[in-house]
Amino acid sequence: MFIMIPGEVVAVFTFPGVVMHEVAHRLVCDLLNVPVYDVKYFIIHKDAAGYVYHARTSLGKNFLIAIAPLFVNTIFCMLFTFPLAAKNFIHYVNIAPWEMVSAWIGFSIGYNAFPSNQDLRGVYECAHEQKSYMSANIYAVYLIFKALNFLRRFYISIVYAFLISLILPCYFFGPIPEKKVPVVSQTVSVAPASTPRKKSAPLPRELLPPLRHS
Repeated sequence: MFIMIPGEVVAVFTFPGVVMHEVAHRLVCDLLNVPVYDVKYFIIHKDAAGYVYHARTSLGKNFLIAIAPLFVNTIFCMLFTFPLAAKNFIHYVNIAPWEMVSAWIGFSIGYNAFPSNQDLRGVYECAHEQKSYMSANIYAVYLIFKALNFLRRFYISIVYAFLISLILPCYFFGPIPEKKVPVVSQTVSVAPASTPRKKSAPLPRELLPPLRHS
């Protein structure tokens, strides 16, 4: 049974990821020289926690703007969660408060890495209008993210954030090592085998004591 948490509550607890999500859109718009009309990096609203309004452009640019959070948020999620995740790999138990805060920021960023349905709406409209080979591939990607956004209600975003937080520690430290159980060596001292006593030679008959019969 899955507990449905309101989107506004999730947005508040993961607001660093929401901000980074919108920053990724704005960054790619600036890199591609696409005019931006309005930006809200974080708002509390039932329909969207943030938005970037930009001019309509080509299919390729629309696609790059839409999927920008997938790459930007993923990279920053790995960086922010690395300090805490690395300690789990080397079994270092002393965790500083700033590492917990950094892990929360990174996990929030990874949680909001998927492009939303609203992000991909313009891509879908361009692909639907052009009906080219490229638009067919982009339309397939759109359907994939549409399915992933549906699975977010089953917390697939949490699984994704957790998995990508392990990428850098796995790269630097290898697979997660197994905890070794200390083996207590026991030394059992074995007593030396006793040397069998030699039987003494029988005394001569004349030296034997006399037997008494009653």
